[in-house]
Amino acid sequence: MLIDADTFALIKDGMSCRSQEKVTLRGRQHPVQLYEVTGGQAGRSQDFVVGSGDGFRLFLDSAVLSDRESALSLLRQAVRQIEEQDDPPA
Repeated sequence: MLIDADTFALIKDGMSCRSQEKVTLRGRQHPVQLYEVTGGQAGRSQDFVVGSGDGFRLFLDSAVLSDRESALSLLRQAVRQIEEQDDPPA
């Protein structure tokens, strides 16, 4: 999985990543540094959920989550918005 520098900054202490090339993305004026997620930190359970795409970015570390109810509420709201969308973009 490839991630950008912002996501890398969030997960670098808990996930192993390898620097990749900079690429120019459509709609961006400057090249974006990419990182490949190569695995979890040695000895650490898989407490991370990480993903991104057009219109979303998600990072969750359940091992250190301090406000479970707020996180669940926000995730439910996001799911509702996605499910209620009439015409998803192609």
